Formats: sequence, C-alpha cells, structure tokens
Amino acid sequence: MLNIKILTFVKVNNFGAHLQLYALSKILKTMGHTVHVFNFKLKTKKISLPGRLAQIVSTFHFYCFRKKFLPYFTKECNTPKELANATKNSDFCIVGSDQVWNAELTKNDEHIFFFNFLPDKVKRIAYAASFGSPEWKGTDLQTTKALLTKFTAISVREKSGAKICKEKFELEANVVLDPTLLIESYDELKIKKHKTNELIYFKFLSNAKIEKDVKRIAEQLKLRPVALNANRLKKGFIYRPFPSVRGWLSSIKNAELVITDSFHCMAFAILFHRPFIVLPGHGKRYTRIINLLTELGIENRFLINPDDLFTSKLWHSSINYKNVDANLVVLRKKSIHFLEQSLKKQ
Repeated sequence: MLNIKILTFVKVNNFGAHLQLYALSKILKTMGHTVHVFNFKLKTKKISLPGRLAQIVSTFHFYCFRKKFLPYFTKECNTPKELANATKNSDFCIVGSDQVWNAELTKNDEHIFFFNFLPDKVKRIAYAASFGSPEWKGTDLQTTKALLTKFTAISVREKSGAKICKEKFELEANVVLDPTLLIESYDELKIKKHKTNELIYFKFLSNAKIEKDVKRIAEQLKLRPVALNANRLKKGFIYRPFPSVRGWLSSIKNAELVITDSFHCMAFAILFHRPFIVLPGHGKRYTRIINLLTELGIENRFLINPDDLFTSKLWHSSINYKNVDANLVVLRKKSIHFLEQSLKKQ
C-alpha cells in the first residue's frame, strides 16, 4: 500500500474538476492505496458582489460533494514551502487530471503543477495532464523541461499533449483516458434513472443562434429544452440553475438528447449511453474532445461549425454504444495498466 497525494484543481465550482478527482482517487483506493489531496487553490479573478451571491448555492453543493465523496485534503497550502511540508510521508505524488499544464489558467503558479516544490526523493507521476491547447503556452521552457525530467512517468489526456512533450521537452508521454472514463459505474452516487422527456443544453459560452436551433430541435423531437446550470434565463428554455453534482449527473443520465461544449458533459453522456452532440467551446480547447471521440469511433458527434446544428440532422441519428463500449474497454485497460505500472517503479 502506498501513500499518494494528488495535485489538481480543487475547490472550484466545476463539475468536471470534482468528478475527475473523485474518479482518480476511487481507482487508486481500489488498488489498495491511501489517497489525500493537496489543498492548493488557484488564484482567480475577483468576482463582483452579485456574482458571489449567485455562487453561494453552487459553492455549498460542491462543498457537500467534497465532504461526502472526495478524499481528505491536506492543510491549506498557499506557497511552495507549505506544499512541500504537506508531502510528508508521501510515496508518490500525482498531478492531474484536467488542464493542470495550461499556463493560461495556472499563470504565476504554472510550475507548481510541474511539482517544483517536491523534494527530489518523492516520486512523481502525471496522469492525464492536459495543456488545454495544441500549442504549449508556458513561460520558461528550460525550467519546465528540467522539472519534467524528474517524473517517474508521464501521461497526458490528448495526442497533442504527447506531441508537445516530444517536440518541446524531448520526453515520451503516454496518452490515457480522463479519470471519469476509468470507472464503469457511478452507482455509489445513487443517480436514479427516470423518464424526463428533456433535451439538456449545457454550454459555457452563450450563443443566440445555437439556442434558437436547440429550441427548434426540441420542438421537432417533442422534447422539453433545459438550460442546465445557465447563469441567466433563456427564453423558451426550462431554467435549471445551480444544480448539485448529482443533480447535474442526473440531468445528463435522464436526457433524451444532450447538446454541449463541455468535455465532461460529453464524457458522462457517453458513460450513460445518451445521444449527444458536441459543439466547439473555448478557442482550440476542443482537441481533447476530438481525440476521445476519434478513439471511440464516434468523431461525427462533434460539429466544428455550430451553424450546422439543425441542418446536420445529427440530432436524429443514434449512437452504436456496443462498439463504443468495446473501444472504451480497451482504452480503460491501457490507462489503468499505465497507473499500476507507474506506481511500481522505484
């Protein structure tokens, strides 16, 4: 049994961040290891008072999920020295998953997520780390390379990430599944299945044209359009703000159709065998979506041009989940094997 600590994005109001941490820690505990999480929070932009008030409910929901389903956190760490002190008695430290190597998100804390605070004796692994972009956005190539050479094993979530490691840092990296896809069942979370007759629309970036097409699709399919976790009322949609983590999962699991630009919303649509369509989101961050869909043989579920949403008739086509599951089993075994073998290295 090993003592393992995970460094990832924590205490953020984000469904994917919480669920990927839940999944990775569960897999590690299933292997018989003890797991804790570094209590390090990224510095974020200040939010206006109305914004903070609007987030109170969400913050409470995520807090409840962490308390019930996530491993114990270390003491709060705000500096590299405090993080180093928190590594006491650790056999391995794992960074990932999520966009932990996206310098546009980590900014001045960029190298913390390459373990610049770890004593040399502590072994380190990257699991499904993501650069968030096909290009490296970092600030100091030599420092980053020096830190990466200390890793026992490196894996990334996208092929573009493996290419960055090879071309920028002259290091090999395995491509593995996002942790959420390592788990076959989320029964522990008690997400009930029931009939809703809903089209779930979960999108980070608002777009009036897309919203109009979503409503047209819902009308054609005789479904109720639901704006999931929307930060404002959308005309013609059922408004479902501030869902809990389990409420968010339940909406996806019971949807007749899911339309999203979110990687993790797509991932759970796949796990729950729901019909879905994925649209582009932030800039070029959709490479992770295309990579996974291609591996699963359903790359046609991604629409590079959102204007084609209605005319593509993709919402009228089904997904052969028998083939998807067969591909997923192979990828899952490969990813878990990477973790198991990496944790055996001395």
